[in-house]
Amino acid sequence: MIGPRTVGWILALLTTVLVVANQQEVGIARDEVVYMQTGERYAKWWRAGLLGADTASNDKITKTWGGPSPTDNNREHPPLIKTLSGFSKLFLHDTLGVDEVTAYRFPAAVLHGLLVLLVFLMVLELFGFAEAVMSGLLVMFLPRALFHAGLACFDAPIMTLWFAVVFAYWKSLDGRKWPWLVGIVFGLALATKHNALLLPIALGLHYLVAGVRDRGARFITYRWRVIVSMLVLAPLTFIALWPWLWFDTYDHVRDWLMFHLKHVHYNFEYLGANWNAPRFPWHVALVTTLVTVPVVTLAGAVVGAGVWIARRARSTADARAPALLLALSAAASIGPFFLG
Repeated sequence: MIGPRTVGWILALLTTVLVVANQQEVGIARDEVVYMQTGERYAKWWRAGLLGADTASNDKITKTWGGPSPTDNNREHPPLIKTLSGFSKLFLHDTLGVDEVTAYRFPAAVLHGLLVLLVFLMVLELFGFAEAVMSGLLVMFLPRALFHAGLACFDAPIMTLWFAVVFAYWKSLDGRKWPWLVGIVFGLALATKHNALLLPIALGLHYLVAGVRDRGARFITYRWRVIVSMLVLAPLTFIALWPWLWFDTYDHVRDWLMFHLKHVHYNFEYLGANWNAPRFPWHVALVTTLVTVPVVTLAGAVVGAGVWIARRARSTADARAPALLLALSAAASIGPFFLG
């Protein structure tokens, strides 16, 4: 008999296969060209270093990972997904002969499968098997996410890593082994895309509420290992994965953040108007969600929220306040759009 968790792994595998098959018909996006080229350089740098070459000097790190210009070696973006794509190309294409573009895109496809698995596992614990399967399928067939998961870019991977942090944090609130994993996963998210910088807003507010409920004025001691993990293990993981931060760390982190604070705005058409600069309409994220997410998924979300509210008094998971956590996660991810 196949166990529930095995079904989750099967859904993850099917999702990865679906993404890989779907991307065969998708042309190369502009950003992918840069990420593919830099990712291969990153992977070759790591490979050379692991094989004993002297690659860790400041000059040699700069040659591969940095430079004087803000966009040299794509140093304006964290390296994790590019590096994984580079290693995937070296192994799947150069060694096994898999199509080159598919090889570059494969890590993002695997991460999308991981997202489905994590959603499945969380829903399985909260609601049950049938709900977990349905949730996994709804994520698997989310059209916009399916498209982005087939690109060698960061948008789909940061969705996975964002939820992975939320999931690990939620699991850590039972006081078991997960607290130390939270910081590592958060470090991986930071090494994926700067969106992860918004996560502490959601987690911090949730920790405050859950801590006050459990400990009152001593809320800071509620699950103190989580705080230590995020303050210590997250930056260590982040820096370890980005050699450009191994020296002049403060200056390089500052340059990374300032680049995005002053980044050029790309124009987009919205409701018949061409928008070139802020302030943008506050409702962009809401309307975009309504027109890109299938009706059945939106309806399921509304009905599910209603059922959750009706049953919350009988829930055994209220101590970890999962509904509040997911709501804060959503608010942190789309909140900046409301600011224009």
